[in-house]
This record gives sequence, C-alpha cells and structure tokens, in this order.
Amino acid sequence: METKYRHTKGLLSEKTHPVIELFFEFAQLKNLYRQGWLNRGVSKLDCETVADHSFGVALLGYILAEEYRPDLDPQKVMKLGLFHEIGEVYAGDITSKDGVSLEEKSAKEYAAVQKVFFAYA
Repeated sequence: METKYRHTKGLLSEKTHPVIELFFEFAQLKNLYRQGWLNRGVSKLDCETVADHSFGVALLGYILAEEYRPDLDPQKVMKLGLFHEIGEVYAGDITSKDGVSLEEKSAKEYAAVQKVFFAYA
C-alpha cells in the first residue's frame, strides 16, 4: 500500500494517554492514498486519501439524510461515514486488483477494527 509517510503511531512516546493513541490510529487514514486512484494513474499530488474520502462520505451522507431522508438520523449517517473505513488503518485500501477475496478482505478489515478499538480498552 502506498502511503504519504510511515504510521503516525510510531511518533508517540510510551506514556501516551489511550485516547491520544486512538486518535493517532485514526489519523493514519490521512496517510493512506486511495489505491484505486493510484491504479488509475492519478498522481500522488492529486490523489484522495482514505480520510478525505471518509470526510466526504460523512458530509454528503449528513446532507442527504437531513434534506431528503427524514426517516434517517443525520448524525448516525454522518458517524457511519466517518467510521466506515477504520478497518483500512491496518488492512490498507484493498482494491479489486489486489486479488483478495471479499471474505479475506472482510476478515482483514475486521481484525484491523479489533486492533484499533480494543487495544485501548
């Protein structure tokens, strides 16, 4: 997986509050390029990151729920948008060109979510 720089968690000292550690885990998504964009020839300078994508999904989801779907809770939709790629912190942005089955991708992302959220419990 191509990233902007190394995993940010390595920048922390040993005695860091768990909430700060969790934030640095999430911040890793700012480093991870959308691999499908790179595969299509988009330059790293112009390439969206996973965090860029998640922010856009959250914002669009909130607006659509607020304006067009009164049956949905806009805040819940926004939260889903923000968190829907957390598994990519460790699994990476797996694309169809990577030759990974949907079952394996799901297992990798599930393990990554477990690692992110339950390491600090």
